[in-house]
Amino acid sequence: MIGLKTEIELLKNITSDVLKIPVDNINVQGKTEEQVLARLVVCNILMKGGIKPSTLALHFCKHRTNYYHYKKLHAHYTQYEKDYPKYNEAFILVLSKYQSISKGNFNTNLKKMSAIDEINVALANLNHYKNQLEKTI
Repeated sequence: MIGLKTEIELLKNITSDVLKIPVDNINVQGKTEEQVLARLVVCNILMKGGIKPSTLALHFCKHRTNYYHYKKLHAHYTQYEKDYPKYNEAFILVLSKYQSISKGNFNTNLKKMSAIDEINVALANLNHYKNQLEKTI
């Protein structure tokens, strides 16, 4: 079964190919224009697919509040296309390539993968709490 992490890696690889940057430069703390552009594209596609900012924070080197800012920037750049045409071109290219490669409806699949990911995190947390309680007995 393909998981959310695999889909994120696929999307990062597509973005890396389109923007001609190393895939390792996308998920870093850096703030170069190329790194920010790549993260904007990847994260906005994932949020368009239904992934929550809190889930993105688990997979990327940024706090969840950054993704609300990314969403706001996406709305601005798509409404005022002349402000950052490079973003719009990259977003459309990456999204179309990703949709052609991903299986089925990418929105539905990403939502399901995100739900499974959240369940796995919750189970890991519960298991941690269980182990802590067992140590006190």
